[in-house]
Amino acid sequence: MMTWLNRILGVVLLGQALLFGLLFALGGRDAGERPPERALFAGLAQKDVTRLTLEGEDGARLELAREGPGWVLPGQSGYPADGAKIERLLGQLLELRARLLVARGAGHQADLEVAPGRFRRKLTLRAGERSLELFVGGRRAGFTQVRLGQEVDTYGVDALDEWQLPTAPMDWLDKGGLAVPRERLVRLEVARGERVLRLARVGGEWRLGEERVPARKAEELVDQIARLEPVDVLGRLDDPAVRARVDQGREPAIIRLGLAAAPAGADGGAPDGQAAAEPVPVEERVLRVAAHPDKTTQALVYQEGARFAVVVDRWRLERLLDLDPVELLKPEPPPDPAAEPPIPGLDE
Repeated sequence: MMTWLNRILGVVLLGQALLFGLLFALGGRDAGERPPERALFAGLAQKDVTRLTLEGEDGARLELAREGPGWVLPGQSGYPADGAKIERLLGQLLELRARLLVARGAGHQADLEVAPGRFRRKLTLRAGERSLELFVGGRRAGFTQVRLGQEVDTYGVDALDEWQLPTAPMDWLDKGGLAVPRERLVRLEVARGERVLRLARVGGEWRLGEERVPARKAEELVDQIARLEPVDVLGRLDDPAVRARVDQGREPAIIRLGLAAAPAGADGGAPDGQAAAEPVPVEERVLRVAAHPDKTTQALVYQEGARFAVVVDRWRLERLLDLDPVELLKPEPPPDPAAEPPIPGLDE
């Protein structure tokens, strides 16, 4: 028992020795000190931050700006950003505390990737007249190396990683702009050229004309609409050139969505002995779609009455755009018992 305990203690001591050896090699004699903890952004209130800039080692640069009660991406035509995600990040940053001195002075900043010309991430917070920079390096020995722009010393923090600071716009877009409440969706119409397919939810099931659509296939179609989200911003629709790229694009399609006032089926269905009636939509949403001119895996979309046209992954719409009514109405094959794994012990 003591032998195993001694071995474990030996491994822990060796790990500590390696950690402080690494810190000493990178940061010098003072490395590894644990100075009194302090908040890196002391005195900065979250509500006062009006702009957040993220820069990457590859030269990518992203800006997020507070506008009214929410946040926008100025570089993406002012498209709404994911405000909840930004506020979580700000809360995390303002609680960030320096827990370990990694290096004093500017001598090791490049090696630690917290130098002005070499960093993993550079973050700038603006609040009124104040502008605060934080250089973020890699993670070593359980700590992420960081340096405040107005200071020369490098510290280790354990509550931040570079992956939490992405510089791609798609990581910060508000994904709810195209969201459809699936429980209210009662009508779905897809028009491509001369072909128009219209599905309606009747009595708890989806129908194409008078024909019942198998439940799984219907739910797959509804799922595509409910999960539709942007990956990039094409531009503002008050710019005629942006609207024209969709309206005059290749493979145009129009998707009309009918939404009921309450979740479908909330009224308990039709009275006994009466056929279920098709719910009457109280709201219609119209999506205009076109193929992306350069990327076959993406499509251009805008919703009538909205402010922006966006780019989406085509796979999120392909079941609707390539809808084949014959295939859609084919009954689903029953499950094959032979394909299911045997239950252990059943034949014993």
